[in-house]
Amino acid sequence: GDLIAPESLAVSADIPLIVGTNTDEMTLLLGASNQKLFDLSWDQLPGELASHLPDLDPAAIIAQLRQARPDASASDLFFAVTAERFFRQASTIQAARKTALGAAPAWHYEMTWKSPAMGGRMGAMHALEIPFVFDNVEKSRALLGEGEEPQAIAEQMSPAWLAFAHTGDPNNPGTPDWPTYDSGTRQTMVFDVKSRVEADRQADLRRILHVIEPMRIRK
Repeated sequence: GDLIAPESLAVSADIPLIVGTNTDEMTLLLGASNQKLFDLSWDQLPGELASHLPDLDPAAIIAQLRQARPDASASDLFFAVTAERFFRQASTIQAARKTALGAAPAWHYEMTWKSPAMGGRMGAMHALEIPFVFDNVEKSRALLGEGEEPQAIAEQMSPAWLAFAHTGDPNNPGTPDWPTYDSGTRQTMVFDVKSRVEADRQADLRRILHVIEPMRIRK
């Protein structure tokens, strides 16, 4: 079924939830098999985004995003929009609906650290959080590259997941204070070398794109 539908969330209403995304989810899921997406021109962008923006004018969406993000390239906007559509939009809706049920809390995160591996173009790609959560950085150097930054992130993410597994709350001495998510404050833990909490992160994408129904998460 649809994992963000109210009836689906009601089944596990009393079970706490951590949900979130990596910033650049689609560099791996779309870009790895289509390298031209990393070097899009502004003329190419509307066509590439059209299938991801049903019933909307891609050019109008792009114009709004270029105003909000004047330093972004066409490829930057492609991957920002597709990450929002396929992942982040549903994760924030799921977290908000979970909290609104009032039976158990939800915590929302975004992992933003950009890996230098593979020429650095994949950024905070899909699955990059796994070696941080499981604290096995040294077994994942092909994905993470060299240096001390990955271990610094693991030492914040892994304790949070362990605390959550043990107690139902990710807060612990090794991770910054992580408030629960709700649709009013939209507090999100931003995991990076120096992790921090941000309110309404990626607000421009939310305002511009959430006129569309979210992609469905199914299992």
